[in-house]
Amino acid sequence: MKPIVARTAKHSQTLTKLRRGYFPIIIISDTHFFKRQNLARLLYEFLSWVDYSLLIKNGDIIDGWYIEDLPYKPISEWEKRVLDIQTARRFEGKEEIQIPGNHDHRFRKINGLFQQPIPFGESDPGIIFKHEHLLDLMEYPQVRIRHGDQHDAHLLKYLKERPKYHIGHKIVIEARELGLSLHQSATQLSHGLLGQHFSVVDAFKHAANRGPNLLLKKQLGFISRYQDVVKEAVKNSDYSGEINGHIHKLYLEYFRDETTGRRLMIANSGDWSESGSALGIDEDGFIHTLDWYRMRLKLGFRNLPRITDENPFRKYRPFTEQQIEFIRSIWPSAVKNNLKRKLENRDRRPGI
Repeated sequence: MKPIVARTAKHSQTLTKLRRGYFPIIIISDTHFFKRQNLARLLYEFLSWVDYSLLIKNGDIIDGWYIEDLPYKPISEWEKRVLDIQTARRFEGKEEIQIPGNHDHRFRKINGLFQQPIPFGESDPGIIFKHEHLLDLMEYPQVRIRHGDQHDAHLLKYLKERPKYHIGHKIVIEARELGLSLHQSATQLSHGLLGQHFSVVDAFKHAANRGPNLLLKKQLGFISRYQDVVKEAVKNSDYSGEINGHIHKLYLEYFRDETTGRRLMIANSGDWSESGSALGIDEDGFIHTLDWYRMRLKLGFRNLPRITDENPFRKYRPFTEQQIEFIRSIWPSAVKNNLKRKLENRDRRPGI
């Protein structure tokens, strides 16, 4: 199914004046906040345009791996504005669910500890933290939503069974890391100087699809293998589908279990650190892939919002700051961690 636009809108530099698109459910993942290589500015634009009743944040919302050993957890103004707008939506009566991933795994420790949403200030409806979420979609009851790192063990087994590809995969991974580095530089240049979005990663993926480079196609084959693993997991479960994040690849696929004849589906919400994509579920229970980079061009958007623009959700900043402090408390300062380790090592030394 091709990406769709829920409702059209004429271009306007003032996002709050845009006619907003609507999906009852929006699913995003892999925003990797607290790390510079993310598209918070683009995500802010998307959330300013789209309206929803339920927002599901499916893992790696925080890049805990990156901030694990940092003495201070930096967060950009655009990331704060994204949290501002999400808080505003909660006050409008919208629900928000957060499912931990492998990069923000520490959130898994609080899953199940709270039977109600966690508020970040007085009268804040709060965020629901849970391991996974179930949805009933049109013709696909009981679709499971989880980050997807649970399938990594099967992928490692796949790599071990193909040792001749190890070197090729390593080269491709290094090439991809170079692409991400270029992506960061180009994004900062295009956002800062031009006020527009350009993705080197999209160009990299396009070259992999069109070019003769076999190593790049092997990397895409790895993505296909991930999809195969998810398919098998769905076939061997009582669920009729699964929605993941994790691999930063937007897709939607319907298939049939040849053994049982069951109609099944798998989908992925992509990411907001490389490409800028999401899943939208409409009033009839159908899933749509949302590639915001392409959608914004169809809508007539040109310039991205500027940091000097008025923040219409500024009054929710105190709630945002409380949420940030909550996150920092889960990933405590590396200085404290190092001191704690030193004290523990000292206590283990004989004669002390």
